[in-house]
Amino acid sequence: MKIAHLSDLHLGKRLKEYSLIEDQKYILRQIIDILKQEKVTTVLLAGDIYDTGNPSSEAVALLSMFLLELKNLDIHVMMIAGNHDNGTRLSYGAEIFADSNIHITGKYTGKLACTTIEDEYGPIHFFSLPYIRPIYVNQYLDETEAVEGYTAAVKHALQ
Repeated sequence: MKIAHLSDLHLGKRLKEYSLIEDQKYILRQIIDILKQEKVTTVLLAGDIYDTGNPSSEAVALLSMFLLELKNLDIHVMMIAGNHDNGTRLSYGAEIFADSNIHITGKYTGKLACTTIEDEYGPIHFFSLPYIRPIYVNQYLDETEAVEGYTAAVKHALQ
């Protein structure tokens, strides 16, 4: 299995009044070419997919185009929300996308999401942890178990 790791795409980013969408479109096409050339089978999209929790329609369309191309190449995708993403919005349709091997973890649900992919050497388990804050973890704990700080939140989620 060949894995590519991408993060911090920040789709929809603007520099003052200048939209970077066309530049981002160009870069994503270059990435697709590299994935084809390298025969990548799995892509990890590790957070900050969008530049804001309320992405523009152009940014959403760009991600859609990119994911469709990955699906057409039969590339498995694991995508998690970062601190710039709205986890609920990012994971819209996640159950439907999973049928196309696009696995989205937008919000922490009290446990790590696990996706298993088999290759010629056997199963590989991918555990997805989106960006979390202590409040995201504490909603699944009683008051005596509550965690303080980001490190403690991540540590608890990984346990």
